[in-house]
Amino acid sequence: MTAAGLVRRAVGQTKDQLPSYNPRFRPVKEFRGAFLHAVSADGSNMCVVLASGGIETWSYREGQWSRENVDSFPPDEPLCVVELGSWKTVYSTKLEAAPFVVSFLRDSPELYVTAVFLEVGKAGNQQVVIDLRAGSIKQEQIREGLFQATRGQQLLTTKGKLGKGRFLSVVELPDYREVAHADLEVPRSGRSGTSQIVSFDGDVFVYGVDDLVVCRRTDDLGVLWTRRIGATRVWRIAISARGDRVAAVADAAPQRSPIIPPMLQPLFIVVYDGRSGTPIATFPADIHFSEVLALSPDGKLLAIGVRIPAEGQNVDLFLDIYDIASNRRIARELHSRVPPGRFQNRAGFAAAEFTPDGRWLITSGHDRTKVWEV
Repeated sequence: MTAAGLVRRAVGQTKDQLPSYNPRFRPVKEFRGAFLHAVSADGSNMCVVLASGGIETWSYREGQWSRENVDSFPPDEPLCVVELGSWKTVYSTKLEAAPFVVSFLRDSPELYVTAVFLEVGKAGNQQVVIDLRAGSIKQEQIREGLFQATRGQQLLTTKGKLGKGRFLSVVELPDYREVAHADLEVPRSGRSGTSQIVSFDGDVFVYGVDDLVVCRRTDDLGVLWTRRIGATRVWRIAISARGDRVAAVADAAPQRSPIIPPMLQPLFIVVYDGRSGTPIATFPADIHFSEVLALSPDGKLLAIGVRIPAEGQNVDLFLDIYDIASNRRIARELHSRVPPGRFQNRAGFAAAEFTPDGRWLITSGHDRTKVWEV
């Protein structure tokens, strides 16, 4: 399917005018004004944060998008947990600070949030533990670092300053007692590396430093394997639900401008065996790569976000799906269209996640979150 065949608005279209979606990736729901922050380890819930301008819910049935006239999102409570399948809001709240890093604890009905104060006069990060079953909130004292859940009541964080010694730390709730500590690799380039991405089962995590891909255990932070990607640096990284596949995007160092953000120059994408680090597939990276990639739980599919110029100075956000075994693209699906404007060059994908059960693929970016049935 060509890009031109997918470039159409959803509002007011007939069945014949709509994109003929790949049957393996059927759109189900669209939440305009919601942004994905986390998916639960059992694949039953997602956590979204709502924009201040409100939210619209759209459903895709029998070849047509239609807006729902029900408001399942409570007003003035932007942090929401939505049950996948029923699409009901099972929890919502408003925090003092803006949610930044959100994790579902894998072994208890709790949500862990690192929130950032954006108001003048307030500084630091706020840590919040939310019991989703009881609805209670425990706000911790302000602590250094961005925390994400691993297993049990343990959290992974990075501390220290770039160029002055940085290290990984695993702490345990409720007292944040450190249970593991390891030095981070020192970047030769002087640039910070990628974020640490934890597998859904909580056993391992991956990240990139310059051109080095690193895979570690979460319990003791021991290194399982490292690989040089063979390019200037690792730009983005992903890991499958059980940690048996890892994907990394290599890119050339961008030329930075004081006026506009750096332009990505992607080179290729490598998929590794998550247990040994052995490369198993390489894909040429689309020149319009848009910063997100995701691996299906079985490690067979790779999802990549791309930005493609469209008619009328618009930019379309597409989701490309690759079959890893055959090394070919099997679908290109439209996520949304970005109209011309001051911030168009900044609008792109923010997140893409397969649920751990493999049933859903969730994409988030520009002004909406979209759910696909796989």
